[in-house]
This record gives sequence, C-alpha cells and structure tokens, in this order.
Amino acid sequence: MLSLKTILISVIIMVPIILWYIKSLEKTEKFYIEAIKNAKDLETKRIFMDALSKIRRNLRKMKGQN
Repeated sequence: MLSLKTILISVIIMVPIILWYIKSLEKTEKFYIEAIKNAKDLETKRIFMDALSKIRRNLRKMKGQN
C-alpha cells in the first residue's frame, strides 16, 4: 500500500501541473476564437472550429464537467 507521504508528494506535484494544463488550454481556446474571427475562407474557419471543439472537450474533461 502506498504511504501517506508518497500520496502527498504525488498530489503536490500533480495539482500544479493540472492547473497549468487547464490554463494553457484556456489560452489556446482564446487564440482559436480570434483565429476564427480573422479567417478569410470557410475551410480555414472549419479547421479552427474543429480544433476549438476538441480543446473545449478537453477543458470539460479536465474540469470534471463531462
């Protein structure tokens, strides 16, 4: 069985990494929204919208909002 010390160290290491990942996904989401607004043709908009939907899906998973 894992010791309490090992579990605490794992949590202390993992929580900041998960929070950083969520923050980077939010920044990427803002970038893609801006890219969709500035896209010239429909094909480019569609590509960015597909990527944006994947990012939002990952954000929901990370925040526990399945």
